[in-house]
Amino acid sequence: MRRSASLLLLVLPTISLAAPLPKDTRPVISTNNADKLKVLHSLPYDSWKIVWGPSPGEVTLLGWNMPATVLDDQTFREGRKLMIGKEPIHMAVASDRETIAYCENSPKLIVENVRTGKSLTIDTGGAQPSMAFSPDGKLLAAGGGAGGAKIWEAATGKVVHTLEGSGDGGLTTVFSPDGKILAVGNRNRTTRLYDVATGKLIHELPKQMTQEIKFSPDGKILATGYVDGTIGLWDVATGKLLRSAESLCKEVYTVDWTPRGDVLVTAGREGKIVLWDPKELKILKELDSPEWVIHVRFSRDGSRLWTTGGESSTREGRAVTIWGLPDR
Repeated sequence: MRRSASLLLLVLPTISLAAPLPKDTRPVISTNNADKLKVLHSLPYDSWKIVWGPSPGEVTLLGWNMPATVLDDQTFREGRKLMIGKEPIHMAVASDRETIAYCENSPKLIVENVRTGKSLTIDTGGAQPSMAFSPDGKLLAAGGGAGGAKIWEAATGKVVHTLEGSGDGGLTTVFSPDGKILAVGNRNRTTRLYDVATGKLIHELPKQMTQEIKFSPDGKILATGYVDGTIGLWDVATGKLLRSAESLCKEVYTVDWTPRGDVLVTAGREGKIVLWDPKELKILKELDSPEWVIHVRFSRDGSRLWTTGGESSTREGRAVTIWGLPDR
């Protein structure tokens, strides 16, 4: 997926918001209460990506032609800027909470320590590479518009594996929670699963053209969102399709799991934000949404759902929306 230059990050004056409840009093989103989800806050940002961190208690919003804006994930107040003087498109945060990787509109991937400012540059060979750190932060995987996907040492930029057959075209790289498997989605071709230790192909998932892919928290299932508006749940051990469904969107852009893995959310273009019971791909709740919802993320404690989007043809009205449950 490629974005047009009309995606600009709008930073409007800080708005007054009531402080949220302490984490230990918040109800967690689950299959039993997902139907009660409602809008809690709307933040006037034209953002296309939501990234937790870098530090605990922070959330970073990415837009277009602007540095990234970091918010407090509880009060929503603006804090620092990241990648000042840059125009980041993709970003990932390592487990040490101070190392990030990002790219601009080029094949170059920057690995930077936000505390010390030290950085290294990796030429991935493909424009706008989407990247992911391994769970231990030692490896970095990425793939862009050309050149296929690779795995590098995050500290040195040394190539560890070149992943054969990963192909070209809108690649998305995601490590399994235990770090043993790397999934590579492809907007033009099939999704492939690789053994991280050897770089060898484990499974090729036959359906083509994914946007976003995401492992379940236990690593047993890979959720995939497709350009044709369908979603799929794949068994990681066998590479077999477990379940599939129409997403209620013309095109699926984004998928995410609750931290416990009991609820899946999907969203995209011209449709609904949908919460699913993944055991049967049964719809738990349909949320009204604008024409264009490009990213969804459950909060790290599972009590909130963050979504971002608006109209595709205008920046006016684009916002980050925070959904949650009625207080106990």
